[in-house]
Amino acid sequence: MKKCEYCDAKMDDNDYYCPSCGKTSSSEKQEIRRNTFFHRLFSFILPFLGLILYLLHRNSNTKLAKIAIRSAIVGVLFYILIFVLFIVYLILSIIVGIFS
Repeated sequence: MKKCEYCDAKMDDNDYYCPSCGKTSSSEKQEIRRNTFFHRLFSFILPFLGLILYLLHRNSNTKLAKIAIRSAIVGVLFYILIFVLFIVYLILSIIVGIFS
């Protein structure tokens, strides 16, 4: 058991937020920032991993779950955009190749 640094209420070791006042301790804020950065990065680069992270965190830590699924969606949209641009490039290079 640990204590909240703001209101001295008892907290479980796994709690990020105080059940009494709702505030987050400063050491846990750093951990949350680090977790959200890695969730965003991995979910963007590998969207299927973002889906897995969402499924893992959807009941226990909804903030991380939302970050993971949003980053996965942005990653998928980015990959679709890159694919469309590549197809346009191929079509244009074929057209230019035919007329030259």
